Amino acid sequence: MGWLYFLTYLFLEILCSYFFMELFSPLGFFIETVITALLGASTLKESPLTLLSDLQRVLQGELRVEDAISIGLFRFLGALLLIIPGFFSDIIGFLMLFDLTGQLFAQLLFPPGPKNPIYPFSRKPKEPEIIDVEIIEEKKGR
Repeated sequence: MGWLYFLTYLFLEILCSYFFMELFSPLGFFIETVITALLGASTLKESPLTLLSDLQRVLQGELRVEDAISIGLFRFLGALLLIIPGFFSDIIGFLMLFDLTGQLFAQLLFPPGPKNPIYPFSRKPKEPEIIDVEIIEEKKGR
C-alpha cells in the first residue's frame, strides 16, 4: 500500500515539474529549486527560535500542547520538502510552514477537550488551599 502512495506522489511530482518547466523553462525550474531550498534551509536554521516562541505561547495558555507539537512537526517536514527538488513537493512544503495547517491537523488527530482545560504550565492563578489546623501546646514538666 505504501508503494501506491509513493508512486502517486512520484507521478504528481513529475507532472507538476513538467508543466512548470514547460511554462517557465528549465532555467526557471532551477532558479525556483534553489530559492525554495534556501527557504527550507533558513526555516530549519530558525526552528529553535520558533520552537521557543511556540513553547512560550503554550505557557501563556494561547496554544495547546498538541497544537505546538503538530505545528513544529509540520514546520520541520515542510522545510525538508522545500529542500527536496520538485515543484509539487515545494507546494506541499510551503503549505506546511503555516501554523494554521499544523493546528488543523492537530485538531483532526487530537480533538479539543473540555472548554476550560487545566494545563500544567498555565500561569493562571490558582485558588489558595486553606488548611485548618489547631495548635496544642504540650506541658514540659509532668
